[in-house]
Amino acid sequence: MNNTKIFALILLITIVGEFLVPFILIFFYPNYQWKKMAMSILGSPESPVKYIYRLWLIWLGFVLCVLSYSYYQNVKQVSFPISIMLFVFIFFCN
Repeated sequence: MNNTKIFALILLITIVGEFLVPFILIFFYPNYQWKKMAMSILGSPESPVKYIYRLWLIWLGFVLCVLSYSYYQNVKQVSFPISIMLFVFIFFCN
C-alpha cells in the first residue's frame, strides 16, 4: 500500500469519524440532547467525555492541516495562485 492510499484511508476514516464520534459519545453523556445542544458541550469542562472529544478535535485539526499542505503541493503544479488560496482556506478555516 503506497502513501497515497494510506493518506486516503486516514482521510476517509477522519471524515466518517467527524459524523460518528459525536453520536457515539452521546451514549456516555446522560443529559446531552443532540437536537437541542451544541457539540461544543461535549468538550466543556463539565462533560464526562471531554478528554475523548478534545482528543478527537486535536486529531481532526492535525489531519486538516496535513490535508491543506497536501492539496497545496498537488495543486501548485497546476496553478500557484489557486494552490495558495486553497491552502489558506483549508488551513485557516478549519
